[in-house]
Amino acid sequence: MRIITPVAEIYRAGDPTNKTNTLAQETRKLGSLPLLFHPGTRWLYGPSVDVQALLVERLSGMPFDKYLEQKIFKPLGMKSTRYVLRRRIEPILLSCTTGTRTVR
Repeated sequence: MRIITPVAEIYRAGDPTNKTNTLAQETRKLGSLPLLFHPGTRWLYGPSVDVQALLVERLSGMPFDKYLEQKIFKPLGMKSTRYVLRRRIEPILLSCTTGTRTVR
């Protein structure tokens, strides 16, 4: 869903979710922009997980991916879990949906 309002245009121009932004840059840009709507009046998927990731980095003193690896994935024995999909895992995921297993 694309919201078309003056505030939405300001938000798009601010480009906070550009993938080249670091977490710090993204949250700094988000903090400088007005809200798209008043809290409680509407709901929209947004960058809240990115803001939470920055908080984890600041509070733990670790990069977010390292924190996930050391504090969550490794202790739980989650060897194939990643925050970002790796190409070599795609055939395994495809096999889950097609019923075939072809790993290269």
